Amino acid sequence: MNPPRAKPQSADIDNTGSQPRAGVRSVEVAARLMEVLAKAPAAMNLKDLAACADMSMSKAHRYLVSLGRAGLVDQDTVTGRYDLGRLALAMGLTALGRMDTVRLAMEALPTLRDNVQETAVLAIWTENGPTVIRFEESAHPVRMNIRPGSILPLLRSSIGQVFAAHIPKSEIAQIIATERGALGGSVPSSETFERLLDDVRARGLNRNVGDYVRGVSAMSVPVFDAHGQIVAVIGVLGHEPTLDTSWDGPIASTLLQAGDEISQRLGHRVNKR
Repeated sequence: MNPPRAKPQSADIDNTGSQPRAGVRSVEVAARLMEVLAKAPAAMNLKDLAACADMSMSKAHRYLVSLGRAGLVDQDTVTGRYDLGRLALAMGLTALGRMDTVRLAMEALPTLRDNVQETAVLAIWTENGPTVIRFEESAHPVRMNIRPGSILPLLRSSIGQVFAAHIPKSEIAQIIATERGALGGSVPSSETFERLLDDVRARGLNRNVGDYVRGVSAMSVPVFDAHGQIVAVIGVLGHEPTLDTSWDGPIASTLLQAGDEISQRLGHRVNKR
């Protein structure tokens, strides 16, 4: 499914509220392509990208060449599809890092890594789902095809399940339906998934023992804001044979404490466990 068409930006109004400010039209056109890529669930071919940006393929291609040279767009050399580039990712992560929620969670991640001696990870919710924005690698890193900017599944990942447990069903229904259609029988049934989410809410903690990525286990906890809304998830990753995923183990207790401390700094009133 293609993302919605980018809407042409209206003229900016000056401080008097009367005259539009002069701008650079080519930048606004390029921004439409960037907007489409930012909202797309995956890399796009030229035809669909141009259509969603409401421009011809030849025009879109010219802009994409320049965006690619600037590092704002990448093109897969095999499929020819376009996606956001390294500079676009760096800009997004920088903007996120200036938000209080993300800044506080990022600051806590190295301490969490050092306390458990395992890789720590931070994810936030975006319109595409749970999105990884930070890794803090331990001395024995985990090898997996996940990096900042990766979208995690709601149905199979530890972090995704924590988000699913605390976000209204209406907001995640489409993502879950898409995952069920793509993954088929490899995901839990609706009844099993609901019981799992009940457990996540009751424990304030989740785990995945080698189910999402073979050989890799994970534990994760939510971070809440002053209104009790989930704003992030922090987690710990490790090799399945060695990572202690027991509910009452040292990693679980350290994670719970870290999540509570960040939430408290954001104004959330944490109940005693």
